[in-house]
Amino acid sequence: MLYDIARVDASGRVENRDLIKTLGWQAGDKLEMILTQGAIIIRPSPGGCFSMPQRPRIIIPLTARKRHAIGSGDHVLVAAATDYGVLIVYPVPTLNEMITRYHSTKPVSELSRS
Repeated sequence: MLYDIARVDASGRVENRDLIKTLGWQAGDKLEMILTQGAIIIRPSPGGCFSMPQRPRIIIPLTARKRHAIGSGDHVLVAAATDYGVLIVYPVPTLNEMITRYHSTKPVSELSRS
């Protein structure tokens, strides 16, 4: 997995050429977007409703941004699962939940400074 933090602009664009290049996606490639409870999964699909733009970037549609409470200027964690050829977008509320859940399973002694 490769990770990056990216900013979402007012049109839902997320710039990350490095991760897209690593996945081997090209301009015009058909993509599908799968909305899960806590993330947006993007993968190549011959019947996909979206195409990779000429300038490599991900565009998150308004409906997906609303469902995941992603606003203009928000940052998201973008993860490229290169073995599977997918890109996963994690909004801040999902990251907060994952981090809280992780730390709630650790004994206090592991969390305190030594």
